[in-house]
Amino acid sequence: MKKQVLSLLFLTMFSDYSTAQWSLYGTDPEDQLKTTHFIDANTGFAAGSSGFIYFTGFVIKTTNGGSSWVKVFEEDEGEIKDLHFTNNNFGAGGGFNSNGDALVITSNNGGNSWSSHIVDDGPTIYGVHFTDENNGYAVGGYAYKGARKTTNGGQTWTLMDMPQEDNDQNFLLGIQFVTPSIGYIHAEKNGFKGGAVYKTIDAGVTWSLVFTRNGQNETLDAMHFYDEMHGVVVGEKISFYTSDGGANWLPCTTPAGSDLDARAVFMISETTGFMIDVRDIYGTTDGGETWQINMNNGFNVLNLDDIHFPNQQTGYAVGSPGVYAKTINSGGILTNAKEQVYYGNVDVYPTPFSHMATIELKGLELKGEKTFLLFNSTGQLMQEFIFENNRLEINGEELNSGIYYFKINNREGVLTTGKVVVME
Repeated sequence: MKKQVLSLLFLTMFSDYSTAQWSLYGTDPEDQLKTTHFIDANTGFAAGSSGFIYFTGFVIKTTNGGSSWVKVFEEDEGEIKDLHFTNNNFGAGGGFNSNGDALVITSNNGGNSWSSHIVDDGPTIYGVHFTDENNGYAVGGYAYKGARKTTNGGQTWTLMDMPQEDNDQNFLLGIQFVTPSIGYIHAEKNGFKGGAVYKTIDAGVTWSLVFTRNGQNETLDAMHFYDEMHGVVVGEKISFYTSDGGANWLPCTTPAGSDLDARAVFMISETTGFMIDVRDIYGTTDGGETWQINMNNGFNVLNLDDIHFPNQQTGYAVGSPGVYAKTINSGGILTNAKEQVYYGNVDVYPTPFSHMATIELKGLELKGEKTFLLFNSTGQLMQEFIFENNRLEINGEELNSGIYYFKINNREGVLTTGKVVVME
């Protein structure tokens, strides 16, 4: 009864707090939310651990934009550190179990139930990413033994070869693939002495070191790439961005300066993104070069740890104790002439594709004719269609292999943007 009353007070306190950009809510005061992933504006997941003495790892799910949550997975005396969904049905998480084994969990039914896979007896899985239901990657531990790959949905795992340089010093913390072949891993250096970024262009067969930073009391804690060219890495006293696939990196300018303690970053376009600096959320509109405060949550007892946007308008940030923030207007930094908000989501399937792909709009509240525009990586308009009944098909046989970017408009302006991958 005491816990129920405490939870009610906790939820009430945060549901009353909001800014023009973000609203702050609570789940359970015992929850330590470490990661989040949403598959559309309303359906998403958060994970971490709960308990003040004995921890229980868990995954919770919402189908109504965070208004209510249901626990869909538990691991006694464990923790889930990372979540990633490849599509609406298949998702994976990483962490550790009660024996301290490296743990990956997978779901084939939209996160309603989960299967556990022991990767090895090594350290915690801090980052996990599947490019399809069979091929996945998990990282955690020093580079010489911390990068694993599966080709059978997590049933078995093999170590990937990493560069020899500092492979006993670089501790792998996260992984992201932007295409089935191109991926990035970020690491912190042992003893809080900087960080590193690795890149593969052959689905993990080989990796190269594309970023390294040596500095006292510095850590590289998070990374996100919008596509294979544009990405940002952040951490304690570290923030850099690249616009050429990691060949060159430039320092970011943030409100915290040398006091930065960034936990997460997410880019919703080549130019626009959000960064978590413990309790505050920063925003950028110039590709990561400069950042401004987007949300100062005003509660010194809160720590935010992860952020995710399922579309350009809707974003969620999670943290401890049992707290999440939500925006439905791109944090107020993305607007058009009519300040429209698209509350639906866009399904693209299959992806990658070679012949035909279907573009389907779901939950669209705005009326009128909607236009689909497809551009190549240089900004050249390649295809243009009018939606009929919120659905259309695009022909990949007329396109070269690569990443293409789409924009969906109506007469009021841009509704949403995204990307598709064509493979011959």
